[in-house]
Amino acid sequence: MSALTLGVLVVVTLGGPALTANAVDAPTPRPYVSGWLYQWSIPPADLVSAQHGGVTPEVNVFWWFFDGADRPLCTFDPTDGSCLSTVSSNNTLRGIRDSLHQGGVKVFGTITDMKKNRAGQLSAYIATPENREIYAQKITDWAVQAGVDGVDLDWENFAWRDGSSTWANTRVRWIEMIKVLGAKLHAQNLELSATVPGDRPSIYSDPTGTLYWLYAWDVIAPFVDRLRLMAYDYSFSRPGPIGPQFFADQVTADAVAAVGDINASKIWIGVAQYGRDWWARTDQDAYVTDRTCPTGWVPNEPAFDTLVPEGAATRAVTVGATVQNGRLTWDTDAKEWTYYYLQRNVAGKFPVTANGTTTWSAQTCNAKREVWYSDTRSAVARSALVDKYQIGGIAVWNLTDIQDDFYAKVGAYGRTIAQQPTTVTVTAPLVSRYGRTITVTAQSASSREIPGDSVATLYWGPTVDACCTKIAEGFTDSTGKVSFTATVQREGYWWIRVGGSWWRLPGINEGSLTRARFAVTASATNLAPKVGQDVRIFTVIQPAAKGTKVTMQKRIKGEWVNVRVLAQSTGGGASAHFTPRVVREIQFRFIATSANSYLRTISPVVTLAVRR
Repeated sequence: MSALTLGVLVVVTLGGPALTANAVDAPTPRPYVSGWLYQWSIPPADLVSAQHGGVTPEVNVFWWFFDGADRPLCTFDPTDGSCLSTVSSNNTLRGIRDSLHQGGVKVFGTITDMKKNRAGQLSAYIATPENREIYAQKITDWAVQAGVDGVDLDWENFAWRDGSSTWANTRVRWIEMIKVLGAKLHAQNLELSATVPGDRPSIYSDPTGTLYWLYAWDVIAPFVDRLRLMAYDYSFSRPGPIGPQFFADQVTADAVAAVGDINASKIWIGVAQYGRDWWARTDQDAYVTDRTCPTGWVPNEPAFDTLVPEGAATRAVTVGATVQNGRLTWDTDAKEWTYYYLQRNVAGKFPVTANGTTTWSAQTCNAKREVWYSDTRSAVARSALVDKYQIGGIAVWNLTDIQDDFYAKVGAYGRTIAQQPTTVTVTAPLVSRYGRTITVTAQSASSREIPGDSVATLYWGPTVDACCTKIAEGFTDSTGKVSFTATVQREGYWWIRVGGSWWRLPGINEGSLTRARFAVTASATNLAPKVGQDVRIFTVIQPAAKGTKVTMQKRIKGEWVNVRVLAQSTGGGASAHFTPRVVREIQFRFIATSANSYLRTISPVVTLAVRR
């Protein structure tokens, strides 16, 4: 083959950002399911054993909390929730971390601030740059010592207890704290997550069009790695859906609009895995009872019970609520289950007014209860928003209470939205000459989309196991093709990595070899010498390689015959003298033997036209 013959190598898919090409037998689920665990939780068996199949890349564990300016960072004591003053004091938390790491799951240590008696104190604590610096450094140091992979800020008192009059100041402090902490964590190769309330749809008249505008989604997005939106507790003190799909859809749309497409993959939309059992209410907010109960009656029992999904389903069976009898229904708008039942002989009271004085009289009544709960089916429905808005995933509250079919179902959905392989075909010269400019071309393809306008990077390495030096960067065209020019310096391999997208994994080839020949010239001091006139015939071999054998050949009767072995000078040159004796055409050439990975190379022919 000539030096310009092109060889084609079909390559396999890259499974991540590394430059090692990995074959992909079948798509694994998109890693789109995260969530939280309490500090005392036993991680679900599927997470520990890696039976989640890769669909859960990370979990947030309640690890630390704010307990005032004197104790801004406390480790949760799993026995009673009290403050442990050092990060290393908690064997339970370390056990949770190790179990999750065993299952291939990253661990974010969550920091909360939800003590009622600490309302307003965290905002005041982070009010100064000095305190923000101190606090951020302490959080980072403890995260490193704890062996977690990141930190999750779940600072909800700002929204629920501090009062909206504080939000303008808190917003500034929150943003600056995020910036400082993010920089410190990233310097330690740790990640930062911000967990914030999922705002109601953007119909409110406030500074940013969202209810809890103090969290400044758009401003913090560049500085965090995750933005987790708590799209649940939609109904709390009165019956209704827990985290309806229509609400979560609007929250997600608002969030993507706020942070932009470039940060959309950081968004993880919350989904509940719990339910509530309320006393049913009328439109006038009266308790629903049978006809024998007096007006104004109220039960003595609390407003609601909180149920895990399996508990809510079991209670439906217990009270006789079934799909068949119409009392158990799947709400197609909320994507949640709901049912009702009558609780008999409920202790309560009703008002009695006499002579302008109201007193309360005890009364037992039969009262209606209304249940809403979110389960595995709800989580799978919520997963559709990941695809619809191309966000990072869903965030489950909480993973301790999921049902047995949870990972089978979300894993199956995760495979339908899995990133598909990107294949790359590389074309490069099999052999070229030192110093020559060559073209290295890649054609990329994927079953889900054409990899057009994707970042492509050319790398080079001396052996297939010694990747890589970055040579150039560009973009694929609309067909997924990209070409680079490069100068051959020595034998080596070319890699072209084509970046991924939401639907595609990045791709890279296994390495395409271009072998190198020396650049060998041949010339003479006089190409038309006279008989008897001395001529110097010389060659220059590049790169100059010590130990390279240079043979001078002369063409005699149609055959090339070795006439001399020459020594190279430091610059790669070699020469010999020749005195022609007769008038004729004489041809010479030089051969550089293989050395230092350069192939045996023959120079062009130099022809002497000898005259009288």
